[in-house]
Amino acid sequence: MPISSEPEQTVKLFYHYTGFHSLLIGLFPFYIPVFLWKLGFTLAEISYFIACTGFGFCATLWLWDRISKRVGLRTIITASFLLEAALLSGVYLSGSIWFLPLFALLNGAYNCFFWIVQRVLFYKMVSPGNSGRNFGNFQIFVVIILKIGVFTGAILLEKHGFLALYLLSVLTALLGTISLRFFQVDIRLPATLLDERPLSLTDLWDFKDGLRSKLIFSFDGVFLFLESYFWLISLFLLVRESFWHLGLLVIVLTITFSLLFLFIKNTIDHIAKQKIYVLAVVLYIGAWLLRGGVEGVEMASSMLFTVLVLITFCTSFFRLAFNKRFFDHAKRTSGYNYIMAKSYYSQFYIGVTFMALGLIYSHWPQVSPSLCYAYIAAAFAALLYLSYPLPES
Repeated sequence: MPISSEPEQTVKLFYHYTGFHSLLIGLFPFYIPVFLWKLGFTLAEISYFIACTGFGFCATLWLWDRISKRVGLRTIITASFLLEAALLSGVYLSGSIWFLPLFALLNGAYNCFFWIVQRVLFYKMVSPGNSGRNFGNFQIFVVIILKIGVFTGAILLEKHGFLALYLLSVLTALLGTISLRFFQVDIRLPATLLDERPLSLTDLWDFKDGLRSKLIFSFDGVFLFLESYFWLISLFLLVRESFWHLGLLVIVLTITFSLLFLFIKNTIDHIAKQKIYVLAVVLYIGAWLLRGGVEGVEMASSMLFTVLVLITFCTSFFRLAFNKRFFDHAKRTSGYNYIMAKSYYSQFYIGVTFMALGLIYSHWPQVSPSLCYAYIAAAFAALLYLSYPLPES
């Protein structure tokens, strides 16, 4: 059998790893915020859960950055599957007083292993000239696999309960682990990452690059959890708290906007970079304003669906443009340390911000106005993304 070149090996491993985890995320972690909601946890308690997830991610990343220098990538990937299984097992502690913080810490640990390995592999296979197209291809791939998981997870949660979903997820994680043994590529972390010393707290404190990266990193993670947790709760309430209807809605929205996305991902590397980025930020701001409108206004089903498609498209378009800019900056600056610094800052401020939101929501429990005001505030805060400069040619 001919030996693949290193770039081909990286691409194969990236899609293999991302495919299994996207399926696993769709099966259950995607539903965590609404699962907690169905268990009776309040918006304040879910905010505390997100905060603990962020702090757990930071603590795990500190360990990951040191462990990764001593063990192989195969071991790290195996650990990511084991952590996913541990996260699922944590659900069975739901009757315990320690359930929420322990479940959150497991969620943070799993997120760390999954996202850091994915970003490292993605960074290794892209260049400034193809990052937009590659991220677009990756996003479409993830959408397809993730939605298969979302569809399956919705059916299992709605019709058969958590045990069936748990068994399928553990089996999938086991297959993901076993399949590494038959993977015909060299499984290792990039040599440049292994040669870099782990980031210290002093390195993070002194981090400064003239690109306002520290500012961007500090609030971007908050937006990601607003998108994936708070907005999912809003959609869940719109479909009258049905897992099945939520999964179906998410899939229909994805199929609708994906047709437009196919064109954009192949052209973003060739359009004037600053113009496309500014447009993406403006549309992203509009998406948050629309979210606030959906929360506070009654509208016809056809109008509501149109608004939801616009929100999904504008958010995905922004993420494409932003991630292209982020990875282009990483290529031109400190490389893997840039990726690590973003994770530390993003996750730490996720912890701080959502801890504060938890305190606010504990004294202001009304869900609809709380989420509406959060989305309107996010729209104004999103203006800060315009301060992220264009990468130098």
